[in-house]
This record gives sequence, structure tokens and C-alpha cells, in this order.
Amino acid sequence: MAERHCRATQWKYRIELKVVADADAEAAVLRFSLFRARKGRAYGFRFRDWNDFEAAGEPLGATAEPLVWQLFKQYVSGSSAEQRVITKPVAGSVVVRIGGTPVAVTVNHLNGKVTFAAAPGAQPYADFQFDVAVRFDTDHLPVVAVDYHIHQVSSIVVVEIRA
Repeated sequence: MAERHCRATQWKYRIELKVVADADAEAAVLRFSLFRARKGRAYGFRFRDWNDFEAAGEPLGATAEPLVWQLFKQYVSGSSAEQRVITKPVAGSVVVRIGGTPVAVTVNHLNGKVTFAAAPGAQPYADFQFDVAVRFDTDHLPVVAVDYHIHQVSSIVVVEIRA
């Protein structure tokens, strides 16, 4: 019987950038500036995956400290499941509930840890939006100057940064 091993430690996103015309020249400058400022693949940044940026009713994960819990998002397909650690929650979007009642917490938006004033007496759940920490997967940005102020980038890959 053949076995397959899961080695997916980093997820890749293929970003398709379309032709940018004069009216969208400012957006093109921002894209090129982002690539240059991040020095290609050297430095990461927050990325909003519009296909997967929200979670509702997700159980928080306990840590070694009873007041500190971690945000997770669960993905289930039949008997298979994966828990994704959320490290970049969107500010102001996290709502934590215990027994259906919202509770006040402190959220660290750089690591996804939630701190309670007192240890919760039951499993806490959260609704939230999140970004993903990514970096470019190349040091070369393939830009084609189609015409004056019209540039084309066929595609560029970004890779999720895992802590």
C-alpha cells in the first residue's frame, strides 16, 4: 500500500496582478513599492485572503498559562481535520464568548493570543477576522512596460510564514 506524507508547512498563494492603466497608476506604484520595501522575499507583511478571512464560533486553545488562550480556525472535511493557528487577528474584530455571553478580553494582534482577567470556567469561543503573515516567494518582480504608465505583472507568488 502506498503512503503519502503531508509536508505542507507553507501555503502558497498565486496573486494575479492585472494590467494597470493611467487611472490605476497609483495602485501600481503601491504594488511595486510594497515589493521593493519588503526587499523581495526578505520581509513579510499582512495579507488578506478574501476567500478565507473570517471565523465564527471557533473554540480557543488553552496554553500553559490559564489566563492566556490562542485563536485557532478549524478546517474539517469528513474525518479529516486541521487546526490553523491564527496569529494576525484584525483589530476590533475579535468577539469572545463563554456560554454564549460576550466577555471582555485583551487581544494581542501580533500573535493571536487572548488574555482573560480571570480564568474562564468553561470553553471560550470566538468570532473574528484575520490576515495571514506572508512574504514574496521571489526576489525578482517580472514587470513588463506595455506603454507609458501601463505596466503588466503576470503573477507573483506569496508564501505563508509559519511561526
